[in-house]
Amino acid sequence: MPKKLPSQAQMKALIEDFKKQFTGGFYHGSPANNIEAFDPTRSKKDPMYTTPHATFVTRDPKFAESFLSMNNNGKIKSGSTMYPVNVNLGQHWNPNTPEGLAVISEFIEKYPKRVNLEKGLKRGDWTAIENADFMKHLKETGHDTFHVVEGGTPNVGVFQPQNIRGKFAEFNPEEAANPDFMKAKGGLVALKKKKK
Repeated sequence: MPKKLPSQAQMKALIEDFKKQFTGGFYHGSPANNIEAFDPTRSKKDPMYTTPHATFVTRDPKFAESFLSMNNNGKIKSGSTMYPVNVNLGQHWNPNTPEGLAVISEFIEKYPKRVNLEKGLKRGDWTAIENADFMKHLKETGHDTFHVVEGGTPNVGVFQPQNIRGKFAEFNPEEAANPDFMKAKGGLVALKKKKK
């Protein structure tokens, strides 16, 4: 028997429920203007990226802008793009919570030779958090996203590309597993040229 399609009202409710899983107000700065899906394995191919396990977003547009390509005159290169995105935080790890501290304790028990990372992990220091063993531990403990601080700016690391959707995406629940972050046109932010 064929699957019964939801009514228009049911589909609208499903879309709204799916959209509510995402938190808005994040940005991702990139030298590329043609991203269709964020690829957390890209660092294997591009030395500009240091963490092969996650895609990073921030609520600070100026910080995101620092990841755009600049030319020799200090101006943003053509093609560099700021992506306004929403993130499904899912099970989010944050060291500033009792649960986050428990994850750190479990990690130190599991990897006693990594005790030197403990202070950095508790501070949210990106150099400690982005350690390959800790990234593996976060995934093994079921985390989808994590808190990290770089240059004094809090950011979020996202393990799975399908947990990032463009600000103007369709939010079709039937496409929940699809890594294409837009599923609709639009979503890029035009960058203003800096005044001299």
